[in-house]
Amino acid sequence: MVPFRPHSILGLIILPLALPAKAQTATIPTGQTLILNGNSQKCIDAFNGAIAAATRMQQFPCLDGKNQQWQFVQANGGVLMKNANANFCIAPVGGGSSPQTELELTACDSKAAQQVWVIKANNNQFSFTHKSSSLCLSVKDQSLNGEARLVLNTCTQSADQNWFFARNVANISSAQAGMTKPSNNKDRKSTRLNSSHTDISR
Repeated sequence: MVPFRPHSILGLIILPLALPAKAQTATIPTGQTLILNGNSQKCIDAFNGAIAAATRMQQFPCLDGKNQQWQFVQANGGVLMKNANANFCIAPVGGGSSPQTELELTACDSKAAQQVWVIKANNNQFSFTHKSSSLCLSVKDQSLNGEARLVLNTCTQSADQNWFFARNVANISSAQAGMTKPSNNKDRKSTRLNSSHTDISR
């Protein structure tokens, strides 16, 4: 067997790369969307229907309420998770960066690092990594219940850290039908989207 010798081009060492068997592709909505938990099938929701500063975030049955409608805004190497009807974004309470920190609405600021999330695709589901803490958007105690709080937690690819999108309640069934089981590949990459969708890759 001929031993492998790395090639050198302009002084750079080029090594062979292990490529995935099939590239993961996914689309991120550019307009208003519901964000559903892949485990509970419930929506990201601002508590008690409020859209105001310091409102805590929870999961709740999807109702198409204004407090469940979100859009993604590019900012600082990631996205803001902005309410589609008001200038409030999802962020950790008090700018916290430790596991189990709850999430709340705060006035959107594209320069505020604590508001920035990196979306990573795993087949047709997604995870949200809080950029400044490297923790993931999770449901407290992996609960299936309505009104369970949303928190930061160590990224483990647990079921409660997987999310998917539906334009509205009527579209949920078709969105679920398009989902595939998340892979166990722990080296998930940020998705680079085609020209008809927002590019949110790092």
